[in-house]
Amino acid sequence: MKKLFTQNLLLFFIAFCGFSTGLSAQIEVTDSIPGQQLAEALVGSGVTIDNVDFNCPYDAAGIFDGTNSNVGIDNGIVLTSGTADGVVGPNASGSFTGVILDPDFYGYGAWPGDPDLDVLAATVTTNNACVLEFDVTVSCADTVCFDYVFGSEEYLEFVNAGFNDAFGFFVSGPNPAGGYYNNENIAIIPGTNTPVTIDNLNDVLNSQFFIDNGDGASAPQNYDPTVIQYDGFTVVLPACFATVPFETYRLKLAVADAGDEAWDSGVFIVGESLTANVITVEANGVSGNTDFPN
Repeated sequence: MKKLFTQNLLLFFIAFCGFSTGLSAQIEVTDSIPGQQLAEALVGSGVTIDNVDFNCPYDAAGIFDGTNSNVGIDNGIVLTSGTADGVVGPNASGSFTGVILDPDFYGYGAWPGDPDLDVLAATVTTNNACVLEFDVTVSCADTVCFDYVFGSEEYLEFVNAGFNDAFGFFVSGPNPAGGYYNNENIAIIPGTNTPVTIDNLNDVLNSQFFIDNGDGASAPQNYDPTVIQYDGFTVVLPACFATVPFETYRLKLAVADAGDEAWDSGVFIVGESLTANVITVEANGVSGNTDFPN
């Protein structure tokens, strides 16, 4: 059964001093950002976006500056199953759970989950889903990519324990190999077709892509403000899909709790990293990359 970790007075004092003297060295987060602005923050070269749909508690997503943190990303957006400002370190809790403050949520318990994430979570259902969707139109390019980090409070104690918090990047649109992407998840472990999940990527399995960030009670993470709150997270990973030039794709970015409604997880996505990779063209026998502006 999950339980809250209790900090002793000395560790609290150390954490407080580290917090008060190192504010400039923390990840900085601004929540309550409209979905349109979040989507626009991802746009890089060779793509345009339209038809943004945002279904998320207003305090669960935001923009961040990670320059002075260990998240591995300088700036971008963050989607969480709790609160966006809950990612701010130090990691002084092993069980951080943000409180939904959205005025449109009048019920008790969890914000709704997401059916696509229910599939990824396998044997459990999801709660507290944060979902950002939009259309992406590509230029004369054959691939669209962006970069991200997934982190969670469920690490490490709840690996393979039924709390497989889910996230996914789903794509729909024409597949250049033939057929159609139908909500295909592109958040996969490099070199595999395996989804990035707590159970699939951790300190034992695919550990080369995992960063252990402490348990919320151990030094130095529990007083170092440069670390983020989550107990574990991935290295920066790519998410890519092949495209047909000048076609439009529907992209869905989503994260949720799984199996319960506690202990937050989140996805950090690199700002302006949603880019269309250019096609190598050949003219007069000379090959090279054509650069296509936004």
